[in-house]
Amino acid sequence: MIRPLPDAPLAERLRPQEFRHLLGQEALLADDAPLGRLLFEQAPLPSMILWGPPGCGKTSLAKLLAQYQQAPFDTLSAVFGSVAELRRVFQRAEEERLKGRLDPQKNNGKSSGKSSGGFVLFVDEIHHFTRAQQEAFLPVVESGLITLIGATTENPSFALRAALVSRCRVFVMTALDETALARLLSSSEEALGFQLPLTEGARQRLLENADGDARALLNGVEALSQVVRGRGRRGRRKQPCWTRRDWRSFYRSDCLCMTRRRRRTTI
Repeated sequence: MIRPLPDAPLAERLRPQEFRHLLGQEALLADDAPLGRLLFEQAPLPSMILWGPPGCGKTSLAKLLAQYQQAPFDTLSAVFGSVAELRRVFQRAEEERLKGRLDPQKNNGKSSGKSSGGFVLFVDEIHHFTRAQQEAFLPVVESGLITLIGATTENPSFALRAALVSRCRVFVMTALDETALARLLSSSEEALGFQLPLTEGARQRLLENADGDARALLNGVEALSQVVRGRGRRGRRKQPCWTRRDWRSFYRSDCLCMTRRRRRTTI
């Protein structure tokens, strides 16, 4: 798996590199859970739809599954994708399959005991695809040429074509609970190299504002760390702990700035 750049956003730098590092999805990845059982038995992965709220780890799980599958991996956003783009991906998958058939010594003939399946395609926000674009997946998914991993925040039964859903398994992912968010906050402080100057009330407020969204929590932590470092560069001798009121004021001003930016870009 490709490691993130040192100057990448904190959420990207802390993306899980192993299944055990994926927080908040124990019910899905446990040994007796539907997806965990497939991983435990080292079975080939089926095409699937990951249904869950934003920031619950759908993209991270898809990348980990592609790494487990030991197969070529490509990503596509349904917001920008087109039928021509899908055909390009399908052609690449066909080339990879022919290359594998013509080269029996691929991977030096060694097996790590894991599954080595077909081309893995991760489609983010798959519910944005049109009817025709979704139906383009039917033959390649049914033949096994593509192992589709689609991510959506909408109910697949209503947002996706029934024919596509019938060819995939739907796995439900949940928002992170407070315990998982607290562990993620500790990991982010370790990655930053210092502990945020927050009182217990402010720390609790930070977790509440995330509302189960890991990305929102890490973005808030990164923004707060920049403020703390900026104060340190101005030569303050002592960094006072932020209270719950301080964090609430900072969070509201940050959201207000984001709202103003969006308004300026849409006008």
